Amino acid sequence: MKKYTEAKMESGHYQADATIVRCIDERTKSALEIFTEKEGLVRYDDISIPGSIKGLASPTSEEERRIVLGYVTSSVQLHHSKRVILVAHNECGGYGSVLGKDYYLTELEKAAAVVATALPDVLIGKLLIDFDGTIMLP
Repeated sequence: MKKYTEAKMESGHYQADATIVRCIDERTKSALEIFTEKEGLVRYDDISIPGSIKGLASPTSEEERRIVLGYVTSSVQLHHSKRVILVAHNECGGYGSVLGKDYYLTELEKAAAVVATALPDVLIGKLLIDFDGTIMLP
């Protein structure tokens, strides 16, 4: 097998500073990097899903919600995250249309309620990223 590069990785178990649920949209990545740096989140599990929180807040089926919640629950259980951060962004293609800020804020609340019910001992954070560079903490 050809060796591509040498990457340093710690072996063994680790504790994640947080579990972050975000959209696959690359445009939000730089804002999220700023947030994690300012929050001191070095080790976090990054759950990247088209539509991000849609699968928790407004899934197309209960199966979709079960799958997304399973990812979050697995992260918390495996890496002992004490914090789950739900991230939404304007113009999310996963929702199929351009929706306003208030819509995404409501979706964040709905998603947070789902996670809180499943994981009552976990602190839940909510972020809304706007394309003007604003990161809102509702």
